[in-house]
Amino acid sequence: MFAPAGNTYAAHQGQKINGSGGNDWFWAPNIGGLMSVSSIVDDHLKKLEPLWTNFVLNCPPNRDGLMDPAIVSRLGEVGAAWTPNAARPPLPAQGPQIERPYTAVSATATSGTAKNAIDGLNDNNFNTMWQASGALPQSITLDLGQSRPDVGIVSVTPSYANNRGVTDGNITSYRILAGSNDAMLTEVATGTWPADGKLKVITFTPTAARYVRVEVLAANGNAAATEISVGGR
Repeated sequence: MFAPAGNTYAAHQGQKINGSGGNDWFWAPNIGGLMSVSSIVDDHLKKLEPLWTNFVLNCPPNRDGLMDPAIVSRLGEVGAAWTPNAARPPLPAQGPQIERPYTAVSATATSGTAKNAIDGLNDNNFNTMWQASGALPQSITLDLGQSRPDVGIVSVTPSYANNRGVTDGNITSYRILAGSNDAMLTEVATGTWPADGKLKVITFTPTAARYVRVEVLAANGNAAATEISVGGR
C-alpha cells in the first residue's frame, strides 16, 4: 500500500528493509536483499514527505539485540543521501475527530446485517460491511448500551476494496437521529455527501442519547457502510 496522491491527512506507511518474503520482518542468519538507498530515499522518503506521511522502516535486531552490520551500513548511507525538506508546507487543517468514542453494543437495520457496521473489521485484506437492500430510505440504528450526555459526532466508513475508496454503495444523502428511546428519536443532522469513497464525518450539537440512527435517503447503489462510529463532543 502507498499513501494516495493528494493525501492531506497525518499518516504513516510501513516497509521492511530486508527481503521480500512474509517472514522477513524478522532477523535471520542469512539476512540479505536489503532495500537499496534509492528505493528508500527516492521511492519512499522523497515521495511520502510531501504527502505528510511518516516512513516507518522495519529494521529487525539480531539474537543479541543488535542491528545487523549490513543494516547499520545501509541506514548510514540513507542518512547521507537524504535531508528532510524544512521548507515543506505545514499539515493542512484536519477535520473533526472522534476524541471520546462510544462503542455500540448492538445495531439493528431495516435490511442487511447491521452488526457488520460496528464489528471493527475493516482491515485492508478483510472487512465486513453493512449493505442495505430494497427501496430507500433505509436505516441502521446503533445502541450505545447506555445514555451518553454529549453525543455529537458520527463517522461513516464507506465500502472499499483494499483500502481504495470505491463509489458503489456510497451514501449521498442522509439524516442522523438520536435519543434515549429508539422509538422516539430526534433529527440532529441532515445533509449530502459526495460519492467519492472517502471517510464521512458529521458533527452536530451535543445531545444526550443512547441510540443513534443513520437514515439513508439516497445512495449510488445499495447503501453500504464498512463501519459507523459515534463519539462525544
